[in-house]
Amino acid sequence: MEFYSEQEDCKKLHGSAATSQFTRTLNKLFDCLNSWRPDHVRFNEAQHIAVLKDSNAWLDNWEKYIKTLPTQRQVCFLSKQTCGALRLTLHSSVALIESLLLSGFRYVLVGNFGKDPLERFFGIVRHVAGDGGQPTVQHFLFIYRMLSVNNLVRPPKRASVEGDGPQLLLKLQGLFDKGKPASSQIDMLAVLFDDVLEEPGEAVNNASVPDVTLITKECILDYLAGYVVKKFSTISCTDCVGTLKSQTREPTDLIQKKSRGFLQVPSSQLLSLLRIVEGHVEELTVDTVACADVYANIVDQVLLDSRIASAGVGCRLHYVGTTAEVVHFFLRCRLHFYTREKNKLTRATRRANCPANGGNKPHG
Repeated sequence: MEFYSEQEDCKKLHGSAATSQFTRTLNKLFDCLNSWRPDHVRFNEAQHIAVLKDSNAWLDNWEKYIKTLPTQRQVCFLSKQTCGALRLTLHSSVALIESLLLSGFRYVLVGNFGKDPLERFFGIVRHVAGDGGQPTVQHFLFIYRMLSVNNLVRPPKRASVEGDGPQLLLKLQGLFDKGKPASSQIDMLAVLFDDVLEEPGEAVNNASVPDVTLITKECILDYLAGYVVKKFSTISCTDCVGTLKSQTREPTDLIQKKSRGFLQVPSSQLLSLLRIVEGHVEELTVDTVACADVYANIVDQVLLDSRIASAGVGCRLHYVGTTAEVVHFFLRCRLHFYTREKNKLTRATRRANCPANGGNKPHG
């Protein structure tokens, strides 16, 4: 948000420093409350306790300030139940952590405090509800009955009937395994790219991006490219990794603000490849209505682009496979964000068209 507020073409975010500070405060609080791995708290337990205490004081000051406002504006604050529950959570978490540390524990994973069976059940319900994640009362009752029926129809152990019975609910991994083809999409992409890609030369590995000021769109693409570099930085071929990241270019402002020290600076060759793919993604999603085979259509347009021949990434031995994996991963990320945004807009439109008092929407 700080990065976008400094851009000239993002005028709606100008003067959003208070919102940015509010988001940063809540983000630090959630990081402390959701710590469930030893490396999260092993060496900074005192810092986490300080954040929890500061958050408690911040909540008290926020509540005192809200009470000084007119009654109409006090509705912007948390409800009494939410405020009380949050204050109780902060007080009890600090007391438990300090007590356990004094008892000889080396660290405390606060995220495990909320791993109770009731929360696990709500997590299952939200998972079954799908991408929305916020089921209504009717959806919750339906999912509850469906889960109950699923448990009842399972045959008992050592029964005379073979098999596990009807599976009303499928696991997420089972959905992926069930529809997995014999040859993956990456292998198919590698075969297609093998016909159009040129063998990389020596100059490609040492290329760099000129030091120019990037526009907002280019900065976002540069940030996504850095995430791609981080994703593929663990592959076995060091030469392929060398063609993905740059050792000389300084990171952009967006990468510096978003990174916690792990994002990488992409190379010019990777940026050129993703810039080509991104152009066709926008053409088939933003400029036109995306259809079911949008993935295949984007791949077709990329293969027909004359610039793709010299835009491969990877060493001379693996450039076809590396390019296919990078393109496939980038397309999956972009289409995932695209579908989430479309679903969000669709749900917002439906809520706007639904009358608040029920019944038919009034005309005129």
